[in-house]
Amino acid sequence: MLLYDNTVKAARRHIWSAITGGAGGSAGIAIMERGSLVYSEGLGMADREQSRPVTGRTRFDIASISKIFLTAAVLKLREQGKVGLDEPFCSYVDGFVMADPRYKDITVRMMLNHSSGLMGSCYNNAFCHEPYEGYMDHMLAAMRYSHLKHDPGAKSSYCNDGFALCEALVENVSGVKYIDFLSEHIFIPLSMNDTGVSVGIAGAIDAAELYDGPTGKKTPLEVPCSLATGGLSSTPEDLCRFGQSFCKNAAVRVLSDESLAIMRNSIPTGFSDKLRTRQEDWHLGWDVNGMDKYANRGIHVFMKGGLTGYASKFIVLPDLDVSFALSFAGGSPSQKTALLILDAFLEEKGFGSFASPVKRKPVPEPISVDILRFAGYYSNGSAAVQFTFPDNETLKIRPLLSEDAPALFYHSGGSFYYKSGAFANTDGSVPHYFAEADGMAFFAAENEHCSDLVYQKLEYINGPKLLNWDIDGKTWLNINIDADQDNWNGMFVVKSALIKELPGYINFAGVKAVKAGDYAAPVGTYFRDQTELLLKEENGILTAYVTDYIMRREDSALPLPQGDTVVQAHSGRTTLWYKTQSDSVLTVKTVPGASAWVISPDGKQLYDSHYQCLGEGVPFFAPKGSFLVLRGAVNGVLVQAS
Repeated sequence: MLLYDNTVKAARRHIWSAITGGAGGSAGIAIMERGSLVYSEGLGMADREQSRPVTGRTRFDIASISKIFLTAAVLKLREQGKVGLDEPFCSYVDGFVMADPRYKDITVRMMLNHSSGLMGSCYNNAFCHEPYEGYMDHMLAAMRYSHLKHDPGAKSSYCNDGFALCEALVENVSGVKYIDFLSEHIFIPLSMNDTGVSVGIAGAIDAAELYDGPTGKKTPLEVPCSLATGGLSSTPEDLCRFGQSFCKNAAVRVLSDESLAIMRNSIPTGFSDKLRTRQEDWHLGWDVNGMDKYANRGIHVFMKGGLTGYASKFIVLPDLDVSFALSFAGGSPSQKTALLILDAFLEEKGFGSFASPVKRKPVPEPISVDILRFAGYYSNGSAAVQFTFPDNETLKIRPLLSEDAPALFYHSGGSFYYKSGAFANTDGSVPHYFAEADGMAFFAAENEHCSDLVYQKLEYINGPKLLNWDIDGKTWLNINIDADQDNWNGMFVVKSALIKELPGYINFAGVKAVKAGDYAAPVGTYFRDQTELLLKEENGILTAYVTDYIMRREDSALPLPQGDTVVQAHSGRTTLWYKTQSDSVLTVKTVPGASAWVISPDGKQLYDSHYQCLGEGVPFFAPKGSFLVLRGAVNGVLVQAS
């Protein structure tokens, strides 16, 4: 095995820095050049209790890197004449129907480059502790009453659902299970013997375990319910074998030259050139298809990241026949670490230094008069803020709801500065600037390889509408927890509010504009993971349909009595909720097949029966108004409240 000494030293330094800093528990890295491994190493313990180290065959969930496998699968079907990238997606998946007639204009390509206009991600029942076969039906059911957030193909904003739906396309068109298609056309030809379903499904394999930071105890392995979106696991070495198949002089290819050219030739959307630098359009599966930093030296870069409980980066330099993969068990800053290691590798290959030049503290300028016109109200999809210039030398960003983040200040001097039309830190990193496109104003961040939208200006609503029901200051409970899922995105309990400074706007799982007495649409049409709201009164009970979540108000929860209680979990569609009537000390025990969660009034998770690190049968404090959430086996949960 060839050895790049400086690269190895840099990799160990940066990876151990991330691990010892608490960002990850263990890691694996591999670099392959012209079909040969030039570096492969595991760092840390894959299993601490067993003192099992990370090796070249230790598997990590690779999260969204799974999307590159889906892209390759669709391109393979195209080669077989079975799929057209620019054909309507609905022609391949009969069950895909939406309330918005524009869905018929979504093409397969739009699903793969995140420009379909779908809301983003059906997260409910998406990340579980056991396989959930009903996820696709769950998502298709939600699509039937959903709308698009923008015209198909207008712009790209990250969209997991497009890839989940394309998994159904592959199965429908090929006639085999998606994982079997990958195995036949990718895993076996490339000798990827340690790649497949998530570590939570795969069972007795050499997996990198996950650990709870405060206690150091193991946490459950993940079971993402969509393989195409983020449900595969692999090793850095296997990912490098996959990456080599995209290279110029690959010994084994799974895609034709034409398919590789299609993958490399991004087709921009109408919004792609509207910002100072290229927008991260996500191309066909990839996050990055070319970075100026490397392109300036003749190096083309493909890059894709993945983040759940694991964090990975997958990089291919096709013209140099180099592939690189880095995986952490834990939410490490994998992109920063990976690029530092990549820079060291390229420097050792003779491409010169990629170190950023030393920046002097700039001389700030007064904010130009032209910038002052951008004052107003903005949203990033999840919160609403006001932009003001109180002294013509300061940009103040003030949240409209007290529970949102505190105000930010961009001064003409001090810790932030204004210069050459942008606001930035004193070292000049990540400048933020205003831009206009499609008749709207935006606040964008200029990152190392692209511009990312941060805020979108809100329109003033003439004749604002009101919902037929009062939702201000209400708490809502998710009642369609169909699987043993993880409450990782905090959507078990949601609070709703009117945005009183902006008549016609509400915040209910994101900022929305009221369009009718029973409907509100998301305003963050240029941002990922938006939801829409439909209210219905069913048998006298007000129910909120929030994309794929079904919610009812907290007064639907049953009172939790004091003392020993065997509470009945529900094995059907509706999840059962209880509410503590006073400050309590709870002890919760479950039988196999039952699940229980306890959530505080402010939405903090106090207990999850799947996480033994939180203590099965160990008493814990639950303040008055806490919620006990149950599903699964009837009479499967014993609760002691005192």
